[in-house]
Amino acid sequence: MSMNSTLGTFMTSFLKILFIVIQVGIASDAMGFESYYRNQDFKMTSESKDVFYGQVKPILDKRCVACHSCRESECRLKLTSLEGLIRGAHTKKNTGGVLTDVTRNKLFHDAAGEAEWRKRGFYSVLKSPLGIQRRMRRSGSRDRLGRNSILTAALANKYENQEVLDRLDLMGPDNNSCGEGRKSYDNVPGMPYKMHPLRPVEFATLFNWSNSRGNADLPSAETLLMLTTPKNPEIVRKWENFFNHSSAKAKWTSRFLYEHLFLARLYFEESPGEFYELVRSKTAYPKPIVVSPTIHAFDKPKVEGFYYRLRKIHSTIVDKNHFVYEVNDNILKELKEMFWNIDWGHGNNHVKFSFKNTNPLVAFKHIPAKSRYTWMLKNAHLLLDISARSQNCRTEGASAPYWDNMLHVFIKPDSDPTVAYGKKFYDEAGKYLPIPNVTGGRISPFRDFNKEQRKYAKIKSKYSKKLHPEGLTVDDIWLGDNEEDKNAIVTVLRHQWTASTVKGQPGKMPRSALLMDFAIFERYFYLCNVATEISEALLGQSRVVTYLFDVKKEAENHLLSLIPPKHRDGIRQSLVEGLDANYQFINGFTYPYNEENGFTFEKVSSYSGFLWEILEKTFKPEVVGERSFVIKSGFMSENNTKTKLENLSDIKGTMGTHMPNVSYLRVANEDGSIEYFTITANRYYKTRNKLSFTDTNFEKTQRRPELDYLEIFEGIFINFPEKIYMINSNEVDDFIKDLKVLTSRGRFMAFNKVYGLDQNSEDFWTIIDEVNSTYIRKNPIHGGIIDLHRYGSLDDKEPL
Repeated sequence: MSMNSTLGTFMTSFLKILFIVIQVGIASDAMGFESYYRNQDFKMTSESKDVFYGQVKPILDKRCVACHSCRESECRLKLTSLEGLIRGAHTKKNTGGVLTDVTRNKLFHDAAGEAEWRKRGFYSVLKSPLGIQRRMRRSGSRDRLGRNSILTAALANKYENQEVLDRLDLMGPDNNSCGEGRKSYDNVPGMPYKMHPLRPVEFATLFNWSNSRGNADLPSAETLLMLTTPKNPEIVRKWENFFNHSSAKAKWTSRFLYEHLFLARLYFEESPGEFYELVRSKTAYPKPIVVSPTIHAFDKPKVEGFYYRLRKIHSTIVDKNHFVYEVNDNILKELKEMFWNIDWGHGNNHVKFSFKNTNPLVAFKHIPAKSRYTWMLKNAHLLLDISARSQNCRTEGASAPYWDNMLHVFIKPDSDPTVAYGKKFYDEAGKYLPIPNVTGGRISPFRDFNKEQRKYAKIKSKYSKKLHPEGLTVDDIWLGDNEEDKNAIVTVLRHQWTASTVKGQPGKMPRSALLMDFAIFERYFYLCNVATEISEALLGQSRVVTYLFDVKKEAENHLLSLIPPKHRDGIRQSLVEGLDANYQFINGFTYPYNEENGFTFEKVSSYSGFLWEILEKTFKPEVVGERSFVIKSGFMSENNTKTKLENLSDIKGTMGTHMPNVSYLRVANEDGSIEYFTITANRYYKTRNKLSFTDTNFEKTQRRPELDYLEIFEGIFINFPEKIYMINSNEVDDFIKDLKVLTSRGRFMAFNKVYGLDQNSEDFWTIIDEVNSTYIRKNPIHGGIIDLHRYGSLDDKEPL
């Protein structure tokens, strides 16, 4: 017997013995994972004899889905469910090329069952590749480490010398290493990639389950049925009845809601712990759901009759793709009152339902615009959160139009000409509102684009001045129901490759602010979500992003309408430093300036000062939010740890340039308690109103690092950490002192080494478990497992 064979036999025997010894430990420790689920499903599976859900999946959730959980996961391996694990991985990228689309392969939508996924090019990570099997049979040998699948190879190879494989950029656009493991197990990068190995108990559990897996180790039909069956079917049935009502009004309402909620999860107040997705099925209740997939939400399903169904989510809840629409009986009643029980106007109540028109501002123009806009305002944070981070969680293009801190406020419905004149407005202006990939054709929707935009602006200006001949005032800004709705202010925080969205206005004044009306808000949402599909060619995606820039600039212009003309041009020019503002902003100002608008811009010296005045004088403090420095001003304690950290935001350059886009600070107090803070870097850009597709260095040329700064907030409230820093409470002053002198890459690396949690340290996973538990405990409905795919990325690469 060869030495390699002996080693493999020994290792396999050792792992089996270890697996038996630690079963009791796994069973007792498994309940610690229950907080990740926030319902009874996990408890039932962990207390059962089900090996996968009781012992295996908790480890995948805690150690693997932090990276393998979105459509752009490495090698497209999605591990948030058994179905994703069985589907396996793919050799081709998820995103389209410059000129070509790729086949969309959305889990639970585009195929079902292992056989269908194999036809689509996915390969198993649980079974031994045929080529390796044949080679082993010919040589009469066994694998030296007892590996019999790509999963077992990924686990075992973590303990091998992988100097070459560790240099791979699995997330890079040029990565082509996926599938190499089917040629040789030695080509499989060790997992978790570039992070500390699994604990022995975790390694043994996964390795042995995968190594000796048989049908008996897969979940029983009873377990799967339990996970996918609603606990309160009558509630689900009630909502499905609403979505499938046969009246013309109901059909149009359901299409409108579906196209805005297809990426969201419904959460029923009456059924806590469960989340549902709205799908279009070939079958009606009580038959099992059979999804009729479409590439876009506005596409007509490929069946004559379809039904809206609510499918229970049984995948792991991961924060980056968890968007929750909270509903109850009052919301259902409100929807009926808002859409069904009002008069849509002469000739509009019985418009024949169709998918003929895909432009939402034209397709739904017979539905009262006030109803549609009011619903969107009530759910502004949800819709903007979906827009910021749903379709693309890995690349910079998706977040390109955002400033690092960008405020959104809204014109109230009764003051909005795109609402007040409703169908009449869209009959005249709708044809000049092309939405790339939705209207205007696939080849060149930007042909004569500027000309069309100017025609639209002229029509909009006519109606705007008709409704507001003197211009806008403070009374035209939406403050929310009873002036208390926190959806009235939404801020996007950009983190270079992705973004987070929060209610209110956190930190200091943003670089830019948008005043959105209904026509802007609707195009904004459709561009980010409905018109965009990451499997489409990059040409189509770039057209969407380009148009999004112009929609954003239209909203920036709206807010500038509240500023005296002598200041407007200068402020607008500051948003496109070094570029011609009159060229970058295609259209002029929609509204005239109203001297009685309620603001005293003459008394402030800057755009940020004006924004401060809007927030302080217009909105209630609870709407602006407790994280806003507008609210905190004058109420800070000198010796408070939080105050000391927040005061760092006054320092420009240095640490704001070198620190990660997002990091967490863990402070251990003398009494044993732990405090967490979130640190975000606000990079200063001359403009975020233009994207160059020909100059790869354009983004870098727009930076002014001397104006960068950090903002530090209490608690964990956004995703995508690139580093966790750890100190004791008596080290706060030293930490701050060292932060202030981060004037070079070398000093940052030294700082990182002293305070940073290295992903290869012994306590890495212990801290990560604490972070996830802390975050989910504070956000039991809206929280999920934190994303780690960029953790430590700035150890090797400088920020932009």
